[in-house]
Amino acid sequence: MKKIIWFARGGGIAKCGPFDTQIEATDAVRLEPGNRDVFPSDAFVWPEFEDHAQPKKAAKQPMIEEPIRTEIVHKEQGGRGVAAMITTDFAYEGVIDTECLPLCEAMNALGLRTISSCCGHGDEPFRIWFCLRDPVKDLTGYGALSVLLYNVDPCYVGFQWHVRVTTDCGCSAPKFCLESDSCGQEAFNKARQITQAITKELQRSKGLGGQK
Repeated sequence: MKKIIWFARGGGIAKCGPFDTQIEATDAVRLEPGNRDVFPSDAFVWPEFEDHAQPKKAAKQPMIEEPIRTEIVHKEQGGRGVAAMITTDFAYEGVIDTECLPLCEAMNALGLRTISSCCGHGDEPFRIWFCLRDPVKDLTGYGALSVLLYNVDPCYVGFQWHVRVTTDCGCSAPKFCLESDSCGQEAFNKARQITQAITKELQRSKGLGGQK
C-alpha cells in the first residue's frame, strides 16, 4: 500500500519534508507566513510515494553518488544487463529506484532535468518528474522535450507514454511528468526500450542537449 507524501524546496532550502499535503509543503517555503502571494522565485513542491510499512523518516537515505562521466557506457542494474546508456554529472538526491536510473540518466543527458521518480513497484505507473533546462529551445524548436516525446510515441516505439504538464499552488514554472501506460515488469521493459532509443539518438547527434 503506497501513500503520497510531499516535499518542498526553494529560497535556499534544498529539500524539506515529508508533509502530508501539498498545502503543508507549500507553506514550508512561503517567505511570509499567512501571505499567499509571497514565495521565492524557485519555490517548488513535488509528490513521492511512501510504503506504509516503513516510518516516514526511513525515506531519508544517503545521497547516491553517480560517476561523473559523459561517455556512453554499459551498466548492470538489479542483476539485469542494461544496454548502452549515457551517464551524466547530475547529482541525485536521496534514493532512486534502480529501474528508473537508466532513463533518468538518458533524460538528463538529453538536456532535461529530472526532479523525482518512482518505478511504481508493480502497483502504480512508472513516473519521472522533470523540468526544462532550455524552455525557449524546447518549446519552440527541435529540443530535448521534442526528442523525449518522439521516443514515447507509438509511431516510433510502438506504445505511448504520456507527459503531463502541471504547476503548483504557488504558480511556479511548469513541471512535467512522464507516465507509463502499464505497471510492473511491462513498464520496466518499456522504460529500458525508451532509454535505448534516447541513447541511440544521443549517439547519432553526438551530445544533443548541450553535453560538455
